[in-house]
Amino acid sequence: MSWTVKGGTAVIWDFLQRYDESWIWRRTERHEVTESNRNFAALDECVADATLHGYTAPQRKGERTADSADAARERRRRKTQANARSA
Repeated sequence: MSWTVKGGTAVIWDFLQRYDESWIWRRTERHEVTESNRNFAALDECVADATLHGYTAPQRKGERTADSADAARERRRRKTQANARSA
């Protein structure tokens, strides 16, 4: 299961393996549920199709983008300034 927040609304993505070992995706936003139109033989195919329907994979721990690195650097700078002021 994965979730994202879109405009203040939680969007929940489920990837489910069915009894026949095929995969489907399910997207829940408020009271609206959308499922994949077909079954997929492999999870990666299912995730690829979900991506076409708006799914974005969560960032893996330790995997950083330039934006997240800049944000971390800015937080450290502010913390250093706050510590210097309080000393």
